[in-house]
Amino acid sequence: MLIKNIKSAGLALMTTAFLGLSACQSYFGDVNVDGNAPLDASPAALLLSSETRLVYTIGGDMTRFSALFTQQVEGFARQFQVYYTYGVLPGDLNTMWDNMYSGTLADLKRLQAKSDANNYNVYGGIARALQAHALMMVADYWGDAPFSTGFDIDKTLQPTYDTQAQLYTTILTLLTDARTKLAAATPGSLVPSSTDIIYGGSAAKWTKYCNVLAARAYLHLGKLDAANYSKALAELAKGGFAASADDARFGFSGGGAGVGDAPWAQFNSQRAGDIIPAPKYKSILTGLNDPRLATYGATMNASHPIFTPTQAVGILTFTEQKFMEAECKLKSATPDTAGARGAYLAGIQSSFNESKIANAATAYTTYIGQATVVPQNAPVTLEQVMTQKYLAMYTDPEVFNDWRRTGFPTLTPLTGNAIPRRLVYPQTELDLNGNTPKNINLFGRVGWDIQ
Repeated sequence: MLIKNIKSAGLALMTTAFLGLSACQSYFGDVNVDGNAPLDASPAALLLSSETRLVYTIGGDMTRFSALFTQQVEGFARQFQVYYTYGVLPGDLNTMWDNMYSGTLADLKRLQAKSDANNYNVYGGIARALQAHALMMVADYWGDAPFSTGFDIDKTLQPTYDTQAQLYTTILTLLTDARTKLAAATPGSLVPSSTDIIYGGSAAKWTKYCNVLAARAYLHLGKLDAANYSKALAELAKGGFAASADDARFGFSGGGAGVGDAPWAQFNSQRAGDIIPAPKYKSILTGLNDPRLATYGATMNASHPIFTPTQAVGILTFTEQKFMEAECKLKSATPDTAGARGAYLAGIQSSFNESKIANAATAYTTYIGQATVVPQNAPVTLEQVMTQKYLAMYTDPEVFNDWRRTGFPTLTPLTGNAIPRRLVYPQTELDLNGNTPKNINLFGRVGWDIQ
């Protein structure tokens, strides 16, 4: 696992932004040029800004909404108490949407174009891989969304919406093309290094990332066609993560006073008491005599053992991969119950290793000795796999996708008779884009979430 300090890389990004802000030709400038927008940015700056924005969005707004909906955390005060009981309005989602589009995806499109024009193959592969990840998050949480015409601002300011099925076709194509670029005989005359916070420019690790992300995509489509479970396993067979050292993680510098701190650490420092571990999550841990209660279930404040200022935030991990394998092996046309059991155990063990509990190896052995965790004379069940994934991937946005796909763990609405199954479109889209789908509410379903 490669974790870089973002301070020096961040300086390069800020320098680029400053130069962009100073780009006027004269006092009045060229009236046809936006003096507040950078005229150009290096591939390194574009990659750094894209990774930073994507991780902040996934580890910030997106993790909070998903964890509230799946009752991993409880909104205890102010607006988060309202969100917890499903009082989410379109205006609450403007920042998340903007970060995904005008931030992450726009920069990645520019990085792809610049890389292709100059045959920077590693940069081009990474740009496509991260686009696939960001676009999958958008498709999973909002369903239909702009992409094919979403960045043609010279042609339209009101892009059309691709269907979720079209977005998934695009995602899988991006991942195929990314792997082709990463496997090119020549990486190009310019390759990323320290400004690739996730993998330091390693084409081999980015290729593994693409394989695991493609498996996640096919897993999401399993409700539409059970053949997708076998397709997910086939993607992992191309070469997935061998261990947690292959995790896609972004390490934060912990600059103090919120500067450079990881997203949850910033939130807990600035909004202590607004969000706390939810009763549902803690009750499952307690019922299974789970020692992770001491760390994952800790009070959400500046002393949280997991959500530290220097947390290496994971966006795709070995732990997730092993639980994906377990689910797919149970649900494939020819179930592999022994393989599912082995992957299930590996997922739990990986979670224990990263949970920062005391004596993790001994605690793991004791934990899996319980029949409620690992049946002694029967296959593991889908409910057990998904419950353990829910516990292991604390506050990870993927948990919301898992719950919608499988119904596990069983959740009871906190108010009314339904739990949210998607996000509504942001107010900015409703106001400015006439193509935005209307009459969408939190309780509707996105394309792959069939009944």
